[in-house]
Amino acid sequence: MGGTKKTKGGGKGLENFLGAFMESYTAAEEKRVVISLDFGSTHCGVAYALTSGHEEGMKPIIKSKVYQKKYPKEPTCCIFRASTEKLTHFGFKAKAEYLKRLERQDEDELDDTLYFEGRSIKMRLWDSSLRPDTTVQTVDSSGELPLITVVGGILAHLKDDGLRLATKGTQLEIETNEVLWVITVPSIWQEADKQFMRKAAALGKIINDPASSDLILALEPECAVIAAEETDKGFLTGDKVLTLDCGGGTVDICCVEVTATKFETREDNKTVSEEERKRPTLRLRQLIEPTGGNWGSTYIDQNFLTFVSYLLEDPRLERLRRYNPGAVLELLEEFEAVKTSITEKDYVSMEGSKVINFAEILDTLAKHDREANLNKYVEDYNRKCEQKGNGLGGVGTVGRNKGEETNLVIPMTLIRTFFYSVVKKILDEVESLLLKDELEDLSHVLLVGGFAESDVLQHELSNRLRGRAKLLLPRKPARVVQRGAVEYGLDPAIISTRRARQTIGVKVTMHAEDVPDPENEEHEKHKFFDKASKQYFIRDIFNAYVLKGQEIESTYIVSRKFEPQSKSNKKVKFDIYATDGNTPLHVTEPGCVRLAKLVIDINPEDEPKIECRMKFASTEISAEIKNLKTGDVKELLLQYNNMGISNATGSGTFLKVPVREILPWGDMEFDSMEMSEML
Repeated sequence: MGGTKKTKGGGKGLENFLGAFMESYTAAEEKRVVISLDFGSTHCGVAYALTSGHEEGMKPIIKSKVYQKKYPKEPTCCIFRASTEKLTHFGFKAKAEYLKRLERQDEDELDDTLYFEGRSIKMRLWDSSLRPDTTVQTVDSSGELPLITVVGGILAHLKDDGLRLATKGTQLEIETNEVLWVITVPSIWQEADKQFMRKAAALGKIINDPASSDLILALEPECAVIAAEETDKGFLTGDKVLTLDCGGGTVDICCVEVTATKFETREDNKTVSEEERKRPTLRLRQLIEPTGGNWGSTYIDQNFLTFVSYLLEDPRLERLRRYNPGAVLELLEEFEAVKTSITEKDYVSMEGSKVINFAEILDTLAKHDREANLNKYVEDYNRKCEQKGNGLGGVGTVGRNKGEETNLVIPMTLIRTFFYSVVKKILDEVESLLLKDELEDLSHVLLVGGFAESDVLQHELSNRLRGRAKLLLPRKPARVVQRGAVEYGLDPAIISTRRARQTIGVKVTMHAEDVPDPENEEHEKHKFFDKASKQYFIRDIFNAYVLKGQEIESTYIVSRKFEPQSKSNKKVKFDIYATDGNTPLHVTEPGCVRLAKLVIDINPEDEPKIECRMKFASTEISAEIKNLKTGDVKELLLQYNNMGISNATGSGTFLKVPVREILPWGDMEFDSMEMSEML
């Protein structure tokens, strides 16, 4: 802001702190049903509950959709028509239809087909360069659409899925506006990512306006804690729970302490009959700010594809993807079956092997540019591994006829390396968290998400946690987030406090004698003399509203009053900044990021005072400035600049994923650093 606090000589006469709850979301009781949309990197799901079950304190009945083959979720993949930019197929149907179209090879049909997979869509949302005009490429890199069009189309499909599920389950005709919607998002997302989801939800006609209170964004690992139950009773007051939400793209981590439950002991709970059992009044507080990274199960796939590219001597599988993109999809399906079949015994003993069918890949390569002989590929690969001494050889072949082998035999010693680099990153992060003072006396580590079903991950975590905390695995770890999201929608106050992820404040100008650390020489660079008032001022001061790691109520308001520095200004601008580091003196320091600006008109003759409020409302942040003389208000939801480049000066702090790792696999550098070095 180009202004100064009126206080002089270090006083705080006009500064006012408020910690209070505000009505930020529509109360569940105002709607007939709560529906959660769990939009994941690899799978999606929906669940619902009637709000009437939440009344009178009874435990709500939550139902989620069951898909083909009794899967709790549906694959995040879809087909759009290029001519209309409209979604036509989703999930299992989309994948099957796309493979059929590749077989038919109807050029007109393929030209109008845009096939996307969630691993590129969701990770693109976490892209450090996310912009309103960001696009996402198809799996075969032949086309693209605006990312918001694709996400909006998927959310619209999930909305319809949720309405059908709720209508069928309740025998009631439920309209969109009778629903409190909950969309799950990673807790490590920045504000721009969240606001993008709100805009996409409006595009998908879930809500009428991105700022609608009929939509709640719920943090995925928090939802998992809410839904998880160690026993019929749940967690005990005082339990500390570290949650690892391990999905296809990211691993999302949060740690909470249970501050309230209805039943204080397991024994008490056993005396309550199933019919009489009440809904626990669960309350949780965040112990540390959320963390995580791009360590999901699809990076195991990336290591596998790196291996295949070396085996076939086809960098990034460019030839294969150009000739037959469906062959790569089916190869990944084959590997998915192998990946999920690996037991703890397989992994620990490193004995045995797994078989993957390469018939279609060999046919594709043979048809186009050369003879494709699997035995020759394997011999060359094993020889190179032996020469390098990397221990990654031992690959074999098997088939009905000698010399015509089409099945690749991969030893467990090699498969283990596909897992190693990914699982190690998760374990290293857990280890660093266990050293924090806040996590002393940690009770449980809760493992959820699709990757949580891996015996490999369970084994490694169990070993790392032995004697330090109890590892909990829900019966259906892939489903808990969508169910917990419904419970969160019914009672958002479950999360009573959170930890601020960044230090956030505004740029102000202050009297030279009022600045923090007045003897600091850095102030001289920002000092100027105002002729009208005949006083020295310091510009670009970082005035913090909330500090990184600060514990704040789920809806927390900070309100401060300012007055313009210049008596001639007809507008006042507030620049809002954030930093991941220590609180800076000035917004021009490296690491400061300008999040947003708010401008309001003033009449300098009125000697106006301006109030700037920030609302840390549940999972989102908003800002508001008010001219106290006229009552005019300007407000907005904060939009983070994810590149972390300050509009003043300095380097970034919010860089998250290297670009090569967030592109769809059609453009991905398959070479993970670890596999490249080993191979």
